[in-house]
Amino acid sequence: MIASWSYKKEDNSTMIYCQNGVIELYRNPEFPLVVHHNWQEAEYYKVGKKSTNVEQVKSGVVDAFVEAIVENKPVPIPGEEGYKALAAVIACQQAAEVGTVIKVSTGA
Repeated sequence: MIASWSYKKEDNSTMIYCQNGVIELYRNPEFPLVVHHNWQEAEYYKVGKKSTNVEQVKSGVVDAFVEAIVENKPVPIPGEEGYKALAAVIACQQAAEVGTVIKVSTGA
């Protein structure tokens, strides 16, 4: 996994290599989300605009969080889901370091 904003040319795309395929984010200008299944089939999705260094786009995440606090409502995405996402990122980093598959543990 590479997360860097220090390249000489801006590249906001992401490739996620999985056991049964690949997820491409913002590599294809017509279909910003492409899910390749089993290296043979793919699903193509059109999604919202992406933020760049030139143009920032609101994701709605902060707005939803503030609204939940102000209106005393549950947040749309609970912190537990953020914890699971962080666990997946840490497992990716560990797998890159040791060169093998790391099982994702969410502590649940």
